[in-house]
Amino acid sequence: MCNVRFLTEEEENQIVLDTRYITVNRIPIKGHYNPHECCSKIQLQGRWIQKCGFKPKDKLTVSVYRNRLVIEKQKPNTVNPKLLAREQKAHEKYVRERVLQMLGPDIVKQLSFKNGEIKWRR
Repeated sequence: MCNVRFLTEEEENQIVLDTRYITVNRIPIKGHYNPHECCSKIQLQGRWIQKCGFKPKDKLTVSVYRNRLVIEKQKPNTVNPKLLAREQKAHEKYVRERVLQMLGPDIVKQLSFKNGEIKWRR
């Protein structure tokens, strides 16, 4: 009798498809006064990237650990917290400007804008 068991998606993702050896490069930081100031750069390119499932324009998440980087495709509908914060800040600025236009600077000085709420200052 033959026992056959299919791998789960998680087990399948754990299989090493290939091992690549790359070098961390050094690039100068432009615009700084110290011409010897540099930062590190890792560049990945080649057909092997597409073979392991990454396509051009895929959004990626890089998890950073000590001496280890994990690069994964973002799951659909993943919200980028930095982008969300930027959008919230832009919306708050828009609300402030609109309130200023509608009420005038004297009244706006008496208001407090925090966490999307507008309150009277005491």
